[in-house]
Amino acid sequence: ILDAIHSRHRRLIAGLALEPMILGDLEHTLQQLVRGIALLRDLSPRVRDALVSLGERMSVRLFAALLQRRGQAARAYDSWELGMLTTSRFGGADPLPECASALRSAMELLTPGVIPVVTGFIGHSMDAEITTLGRGGSDYSAALLGAAAGVQEIQIWTDVPGFLRADPRVVHDPSIVPALSFDEAAELAFFGAKVLHPRTIEPAREAGIPVRVLGTFHVAPGETGTPQSAGTLTMEASPPEPIRALALHEQVRSLHLHSLHMVEAEGFLARVFRVLANHGLSVDVVATSEVSVTMTLDREEGELDAAVEALSLFAEVKRSAPRSILCLVGGGLGHDSALLARVFGVLGQSGVPIHVISQGASRINVTLVTDPLAARVAMERLHKELFGS
Repeated sequence: ILDAIHSRHRRLIAGLALEPMILGDLEHTLQQLVRGIALLRDLSPRVRDALVSLGERMSVRLFAALLQRRGQAARAYDSWELGMLTTSRFGGADPLPECASALRSAMELLTPGVIPVVTGFIGHSMDAEITTLGRGGSDYSAALLGAAAGVQEIQIWTDVPGFLRADPRVVHDPSIVPALSFDEAAELAFFGAKVLHPRTIEPAREAGIPVRVLGTFHVAPGETGTPQSAGTLTMEASPPEPIRALALHEQVRSLHLHSLHMVEAEGFLARVFRVLANHGLSVDVVATSEVSVTMTLDREEGELDAAVEALSLFAEVKRSAPRSILCLVGGGLGHDSALLARVFGVLGQSGVPIHVISQGASRINVTLVTDPLAARVAMERLHKELFGS
């Protein structure tokens, strides 16, 4: 595998007529890391972050060199050279509070007219250890850098031409949502529309900078870099629309807790969430009654078996088969009873079982937990009812 990576880089460098040893030191680092992992037969989170960072670090060098070859002034940067400081949570680090000011200070020192090509998705801890921001972290990096630079618009070029009305794996050729509020984009990103890292919205909102999502592979023929559509523009306030889009989050885990000790008991929920936090679990959807709690949890996080064991000390715990979360997002969901009647009419006619219903405090979403196949049926039929195709 390592030989194949080196061969691919050599072909790329030769094909672009770049300096042959441009990646020499990084390739050496990669080889040393892989050899150490093989000898020790161990891959710690710290070493994994150092390993996977090398793809970004190689890419920015190649891209900056290509720009230079084409007559553009450009320079490659590892993000920590510009102040990307993070916690030491390898695999899912968070920027430190001082990161924003460090990025702003570094931006002021950049040479005007020289294009900075910066690694996304990675940073440095205070101990100068390489960290990663988790899946989709390049979007988050872009928003942090854009906010620090005070740009007019942050653009995220990805593999889809914008936020879509529904999941294209379920609905054939869904249309693009032209505009979203920051709140709506955050809801869609969190509940399965893998267009943006959910936290991309935070720095953009704080800086008052709109975020536009465009498709890398959706450019007009013969017009390099010209998108076929304006993509999706996300901003603080967008033109109101009753329903913007549907999102699907599949294969989530579900727990149901039942305990008579919940009745008028202070701190019961705090105890539940403390157990989940101690085992690295975060809750997507939660519904409570006087004596029970039902919640869904991300399938990739934490130690579920150990958490269930701890919860069983003070409540009866049942684990369900994998579920799916179907999320409807739009401004009309908080007050339009006729719209909700249409939604639940379609679900009823389609025989979709609903295990949990939840509406967020923002009142722009309705979240349904159902069976995996039923969720796909529901998305397809709701898309046809609400968007006409």
